[in-house]
Amino acid sequence: MYLQEFVLTGSTLLQEMNITSEEKCRSLYVVLNATNIINRSLNESNCLLFQCLKRTRMSQGIWLMFMQEAVSLEKIFTGIYIPIDIEFLVAQPSSERDVQVSLTEVFQVHAAGSLQMQPIANWSSDRGLIWSSIPMHERKGNLMGTVLKASILPQPPYVYCNESCETSQRGFVMELWKELQSRMNFTIIYKKPKEGSYGSRDKNGKWTGIIGLIVDNEAELGINVLDFEKPRILAVDYLPPLWNLKKQLYIREPRFASFEENKLFSPFATEIWFTLIMCVVIFTLLLRATWHIEDNYSRNRHIKFTTFDSLLDVFGIFCYQDRQTDRQTDRQTDRQTDRQTDRQTDRQTDRQTDRQTDRQTDRQTDRQTDRQTDRQTDR
Repeated sequence: MYLQEFVLTGSTLLQEMNITSEEKCRSLYVVLNATNIINRSLNESNCLLFQCLKRTRMSQGIWLMFMQEAVSLEKIFTGIYIPIDIEFLVAQPSSERDVQVSLTEVFQVHAAGSLQMQPIANWSSDRGLIWSSIPMHERKGNLMGTVLKASILPQPPYVYCNESCETSQRGFVMELWKELQSRMNFTIIYKKPKEGSYGSRDKNGKWTGIIGLIVDNEAELGINVLDFEKPRILAVDYLPPLWNLKKQLYIREPRFASFEENKLFSPFATEIWFTLIMCVVIFTLLLRATWHIEDNYSRNRHIKFTTFDSLLDVFGIFCYQDRQTDRQTDRQTDRQTDRQTDRQTDRQTDRQTDRQTDRQTDRQTDRQTDRQTDRQTDR
C-alpha cells in the first residue's frame, strides 16, 4: 500500500533528485516487485539482475528498485558489481515509526570491495519525501583506501618520473593527483605502457599506449594530460578539463615620436623592409628566368610573360593574392588549340598519303594492263 502511493509520487522523487536539463535524456530503469523474484530463488534473482545490468550501460541511467519487504541488501547484491559512478536506489519499507519507505543508495568502490549503503531519503504519507542535503560527490568521496592502477608517461612540465615511472613522480599534474589521494582516500600503483605512447589505434583496431591499458582493463586511470579526440572519447571517459588553452598573437605597439611621422612603415623595422624588398626582387628574377627556360622547351612561345608580370606575381604572393587563374586558362586554351592543330595536320597528312598511294596503285595497275594487252596483240 505504501509503495503504491510512493510510486504515484514519482514526479516528486525526480524533482528531489535534482536532475538538470542536461541529464533529462538519461534513462530511468525501474525494477518492480523485486521481493517476489528474490523469494523464488536468491541465486536465480542474482543471475537475472546481473544479466540485466550487463546488457545496459549502467552509468547512462538512474536505477530505482522497489522491495515490498525489508530484506538484507547485501544478500540481494551478492556477486553483482554496482559501480561507484552510477545512481542505484533501493526503496523498501522502513522499520522506523514515522517513516513508511526508506530510499537507500548502493554502490561498490571497487569490483572486489564490499557493498556500500547510504540512506539518502525517507518518505511518509504525512510529510512526503525528505531528501538528504548531502551531494553525491560527498557521499561517494571516500574510496576506502582502494588501490588503483594508473598508466603514466613522462610529460614535462606536467609529469616527471624515472625510467620505469614507478617512483619519483613529480610535476604539476602529479601534485593534483596526490591531493586527490589525500582527500578521497585511495592509493595509486603506476604502470608505464610498453609502446611509450599516449594512445592510438593500430592497423587491427587495437588501442595502444595509455588508452590501451585502460581499454584492456590493465589500468583504471591515465595520469597524463591527453587531448580530446573523438575516437578516444568513445573508448574512455575524461575528467573535466583542468584549464583551457588559448592561442593569441601579440604585435608590438607602435611608438610614434610625433603625428608627422610616417605610420605606413612603422609596424616593421627598416631592416625588415629592406629584406622584404630584396626577396621580392630576387624571386622576380628567378621566376622570370624559369619562365624563359620553360618557354624555350615548350610550344607556347606566343604567350607573353614579361618581367613586370613576374613582379606582379611575386608581389601578389606577399599580399596573399593569386594571378594564376588567368594563366592556367590561357595554358588550357593553348593546349586545346595545339591538339586541334595537330589533329588537323595529321588528317591532312593521312589524306595526302592516301592520295599518293592510290596514284601509285593506279599507275602500276595501268602498266600491268598495258603489258598484258601488248602480249596478247603480239600473239
